[in-house]
Amino acid sequence: MDRRIPDRPDPAGPAPLDREQARALTAQIRESIAAVERAWAVLDGRVRRAHEGRAWIALGYASWGQYGVSGLFPQD
Repeated sequence: MDRRIPDRPDPAGPAPLDREQARALTAQIRESIAAVERAWAVLDGRVRRAHEGRAWIALGYASWGQYGVSGLFPQD
């Protein structure tokens, strides 16, 4: 699936935003970016702590890699 955003909107698509809608949406996008940045920082700290604390050993995994694949992405 091609997820690239075209430079020109599809004329059959939704109506263009007016200035106020565009400003509001831009503010929402910025808020979402900030939330993702905060989430990445939290995730980074947790992954570092798991590695430094050797979480994989406490949970019975043979290696950090096995913990990453099986412990963090279990196949249900």
